Amino acid sequence: MRQVHRVLLLSLIMAPIQSVAADGYVVSEKDPCVYENGEPVSGTLEMINCAVNYQSTQENKLRTIWECLKKNYSPKDSGGYEALLIEQEAWESFYKKACHYYTYDFGREGHIDFQGCKTGLLKARAEYLDQVLVPEHDNACMDKIK
Repeated sequence: MRQVHRVLLLSLIMAPIQSVAADGYVVSEKDPCVYENGEPVSGTLEMINCAVNYQSTQENKLRTIWECLKKNYSPKDSGGYEALLIEQEAWESFYKKACHYYTYDFGREGHIDFQGCKTGLLKARAEYLDQVLVPEHDNACMDKIK
């Protein structure tokens, strides 16, 4: 039974990661930090600053969703709530160590890819937790997310 819990936990953590990895961190013309009005942004430092700001926005969104979920999860004494806390702790540990590959051997462009990788993970996790969050519980909380 314990091994089943480990497999379930790992699959819950990896599901959003796999969806991000499938994207391959491909830069598109819709990326606001690389293209502006369809034209490439002029400087790498501008791109890095933009990517850092965008990552911060995604971190705030994820934090808000997580706080809403913790506040509204019912019942708090259920095994599901405890599993969700363990899962988030494991995800945060993974997130801290993820994407550092890009900071080696790629110069400034690697830092843009690093930020893109981190942001992709944040977006995937936020989307996943947003699906777990039931909107009927707290409309004021949901308004902060949108």
